[in-house]
Amino acid sequence: MNNDPKIQIIHLGGLGEIGRNMMLIGFEEEYLIIDCGISFPPSDLLGVDLGIPDMTFIDKISNKIKGILITHGHEDHIGGLPFLLNHTNAPIFSSKLTHGLISVKLKEFGAISKTNLNIIQPFKNINISKFSVQFFNVCHSIPDAMGITVNTPLGMIVHTGDFKIDHSPTDGKLIDFQALGSLFSSGVLALCSDSTYAELKGFTPSESQVTLTLYDEIRESKGRVIISTFASQIYRIQQIIDACKMTDKKVSIVGRKMSTNIKMALKLGYLQDSKNCITDINSLLKLPDKKCVLITTGSQGEPTSV
Repeated sequence: MNNDPKIQIIHLGGLGEIGRNMMLIGFEEEYLIIDCGISFPPSDLLGVDLGIPDMTFIDKISNKIKGILITHGHEDHIGGLPFLLNHTNAPIFSSKLTHGLISVKLKEFGAISKTNLNIIQPFKNINISKFSVQFFNVCHSIPDAMGITVNTPLGMIVHTGDFKIDHSPTDGKLIDFQALGSLFSSGVLALCSDSTYAELKGFTPSESQVTLTLYDEIRESKGRVIISTFASQIYRIQQIIDACKMTDKKVSIVGRKMSTNIKMALKLGYLQDSKNCITDINSLLKLPDKKCVLITTGSQGEPTSV
């Protein structure tokens, strides 16, 4: 029997499906978890609000889990954390905005006080037991999205997180390919890459194209504009605020979760509202319809979103 050390890469969700992203990397009986998200069930699955990864294996190794690494703050990557923390008390590592979104979520579940949350800077090496970990910036539809490298004695595992190649991102922060080239120069043992829509021809349009479309729609509207998006879609919310600023309109937020996330993002500086375009719903309803924009959650028809 071969007793040479081996690396385990185990997916508990997110392969061949949208949502429930969760992956484990194991080496010599120690494990790191990357992401823990939820999925939304189909409309014909009555009585089910959401799906989470199968935690059966987690129960078997709970005392061997050394850390939970989070790539970004979308629900399909962090939504399952409150449930995961019923099975392990491992520390959580993420970027600053993702940390804020996780904090909001854990407060909802009353789990924030018992959780060890850590903010990680990109390209800064951290040691977690037998693993050496670095986060690196990627472009996505939310700020502070990260890929992750996990170094082991047998080689480097790279997990890209969700990403796209965007040459004009909303915040102007491009993927630093030169830095990545240096980071990967010693070789990569395995690459675990986002592949959503990879089977389709063409490429994903830049976020700047969305900015222009939103501006045109809001500017040309003669009545109220209602826009739905994810509660964590910070870039999209900023684009709407900017369009309202340029068209002299006011915007209100509908939905408790989105309101909480926006307050957090404004406080941390990830959202800017220099002209106080955001107003409460009661004040908005007193304005002419052509001056009103509303942002709400539920862009995928999730019944529990608002």
